[in-house]
Amino acid sequence: MTARRLAAPLAAALVVAVGGVAACVHGVARPFAIAGPSMQPTLFEGDRVVVDLWTYGGRAPRRGELVLVELADGRSLVKRIASDEIPGEHFGESLFEVLGDNAAASDDSRRFGPVPRERIRGRVVLRYWPPSRAGAIR
Repeated sequence: MTARRLAAPLAAALVVAVGGVAACVHGVARPFAIAGPSMQPTLFEGDRVVVDLWTYGGRAPRRGELVLVELADGRSLVKRIASDEIPGEHFGESLFEVLGDNAAASDDSRRFGPVPRERIRGRVVLRYWPPSRAGAIR
């Protein structure tokens, strides 16, 4: 690849990365590194994403969205919302089933059950690394 052809994707990745860092400083987003194969083919191990921390302050997660979940054991995982809100056992509690796209290699609600809404920290909105696959997450 020529230097000229490489410059545009690198410049775009740099702009996205700088914007992501600026957003993180202001508490509206946070970077997250994907570990493991559970979200393939959507996300791969080593991909870097930006998690929007504000969206779910105004609305519930929607089926199909990618989310950052913080489990009770301290692990943070990216999963896909697989269900509408499920009423919990306690008054006012909302639960969501979260699944990995790669069922054969995913630790998700099939193993640990639905997660409370307050454990869903944000919506994955953007992949910024690697530059060849940078862009919005749909």
